Amino acid sequence: MKNNKNSRQNILIILNGIIGEDPPLSGGDIRPLELAKYWEKKGFNIHILSSETAKKVCANFDIHPVYHIMPNLNSKSSKINYIIRAIQSLFFLPSSLKKITLKYVYSSNDTLFDVIPAFKLKLTDKKACWIALAHIIPPFPPWKRKNTAFMSSTLFFISERLSIWLANLFADKIFAVSENTFNQLHKIGMNRKKIHMVECGVNYKEIFTVAKSIRVKKYDAVFMKRLQRAKGVFDLVDIWKKVVKNKKEARLLVLGTGSIKDVKLLKTKVKSEGLQSNIILGGHIQQLNEKINKLAESRLFIHPSYEENWAMVIGEAMAAGLPVIAYDLPELRLIWKGNVEYIPQGDIKAFSKKIIYYLEHPDLRKREQKENQAFVKKFDWKHIAERELSLIKKN
Repeated sequence: MKNNKNSRQNILIILNGIIGEDPPLSGGDIRPLELAKYWEKKGFNIHILSSETAKKVCANFDIHPVYHIMPNLNSKSSKINYIIRAIQSLFFLPSSLKKITLKYVYSSNDTLFDVIPAFKLKLTDKKACWIALAHIIPPFPPWKRKNTAFMSSTLFFISERLSIWLANLFADKIFAVSENTFNQLHKIGMNRKKIHMVECGVNYKEIFTVAKSIRVKKYDAVFMKRLQRAKGVFDLVDIWKKVVKNKKEARLLVLGTGSIKDVKLLKTKVKSEGLQSNIILGGHIQQLNEKINKLAESRLFIHPSYEENWAMVIGEAMAAGLPVIAYDLPELRLIWKGNVEYIPQGDIKAFSKKIIYYLEHPDLRKREQKENQAFVKKFDWKHIAERELSLIKKN
């Protein structure tokens, strides 16, 4: 058995964004771990370059990788730590990587802290196939990025564009996560021969089974995303304030975490509006079953985000039987079609009215539950993992 394992090909997944004791996981972090479950079953050795924290995260995904550990930063997930990790990657990679022959190097995010290690490994071993993931192409000029501070938008733009150009020059393949990203990569002049469109998925059967067992609805709506301005977390408070004017006992569950500053601002805003009993800040959840339970205990999923690419959590909410209300983003329409109730961006009044309408019409929620669950079945992770593996192996 040991010999068989030693003869397998090695895939290194770079997850340098997992920093801190209880890190918020982006779609770019979750996606490769879901894929790795199937690739491991197909006979590949999974290697992961990340922090010590990744061991706890991977345990939730039932994979058994070989770890290559980057030195721990402090216990907090923050923008400065991501910058430090990128700089650190320029000068240090674990010596354990020198002891293995890499067939594939998979940089999970289009960020410098993931791309720099892949770039360095490609320079030292030209036979290794580097697959670079591209999730979102920020607008140019950077200040067109909505609901985000100028400096943050500028740094994000520079980091992402440097990453994409490094991938364009040195990666063997670039996987664009969505049709929208695929088209944008073409527009900014990336090598068309390298670009392939890939998708995200949903653990449909598991979510459906667990959600079906939940009978009691504890919350009128749930939001589950990183707590930051671009994801609409401060709009959430304004929206729910209007809902509460009509339905005094209405309860919104907010799940996720973010920077210390943004979480503190959110708590302050909830308190200043007197909504502590109406908006429950439930923190960050990593366990899939616990996440499904919270979704299934809610009547609606609301998503007033100003910036998305795929929004995997929308698919999870649909699989759990929840109607979805979201700001109208072209990226979401390409994926979720007419299965989401779209609201003009920033229209808090219209958003709150639509929530009230859905809460007052259980038959509508029941009908959309069936339609959404039927639609989301096609995004099963197994099929997506198999297709992506065929793209990886293709010459």
